[in-house]
Amino acid sequence: EIAFSARECIHCGRCADACPQGAIDLELPGRIHRERCICCGKCVSVCPGKGLRLIGAHYPIESLTELLLRDLPFYRHSGGGVTLSGGECTLYPDYLERLFKPLKARGVHLVLETSGYFDYESFGEKILPYIDLIYYDIKIADPEVHREYVGKTNRRILDNLHRLLQEKGVEVHPRIPLIPSITATRANLSVIVDLLCEAGADNVSLVPYNPMGIEMAMSLGMPKPPLPQEF
Repeated sequence: EIAFSARECIHCGRCADACPQGAIDLELPGRIHRERCICCGKCVSVCPGKGLRLIGAHYPIESLTELLLRDLPFYRHSGGGVTLSGGECTLYPDYLERLFKPLKARGVHLVLETSGYFDYESFGEKILPYIDLIYYDIKIADPEVHREYVGKTNRRILDNLHRLLQEKGVEVHPRIPLIPSITATRANLSVIVDLLCEAGADNVSLVPYNPMGIEMAMSLGMPKPPLPQEF
């Protein structure tokens, strides 16, 4: 996608001249008619102020594997590896399986960040055999409050956590994102800790709220996400 930053824009108009779709409008607050844009990147290539950026890229498995293996000497020297995050990368188990196989064959340490909302059978068959460490987010304890904010209850997330903690050969680190007035309340945190103890977890991390996603969403022409106090 094409991201626009008003701070960096110098209003030169080169982007509008370069766009083959006529999707750039200098009078538009966000500059881009998203319904016309095909993300060809021609506007980005002529932007002198870096007000336009191309975000994301499509990688065939072979290309991404080759790119990641270039750093193999660094992984071995530093003890590092590859972390897959999201979005929710477990939505693509076939892609991940094909990516993980050659990486694991070369001894790369693999880490997965997940919301925990996945089909366990597919996960267990195609992803779990290759993973060394999982960062597992637990946001809200009450299932109906969880549904209010996320759109689904947390039943599958908690069930999957219980199963994961019984698995051998993989570390599981539960994490709680601290969103003011939503997840970062004494009542919510207390119940989550009880749930984690019941599931057999022996650790938990608290992750401070990061509002950077709000600016990113707006740069991509998305509606401004509500701040915690606006929910």
